[in-house]
Amino acid sequence: MITRDLRQGHAYTLTLNGEPLARMVPIRRRRAVPKKEVFAVFATAPAVDADELRADLDRVVGQDLEDPYEGTGL
Repeated sequence: MITRDLRQGHAYTLTLNGEPLARMVPIRRRRAVPKKEVFAVFATAPAVDADELRADLDRVVGQDLEDPYEGTGL
């Protein structure tokens, strides 16, 4: 019953000897982020130099592809 109520948006206060101890509230998951919030985040993001990023990735990530299952019999 509690989980069903949480799914419907109800909140609970847990008590110990009648004193509030904690709140149990439903998690609000958004399916989309409002455009204004996205623009606000990217407005303060640093510029990315694509060539520099590629060079950094090439330096730390191997370029050889291997089959992780080769020789395992799978």
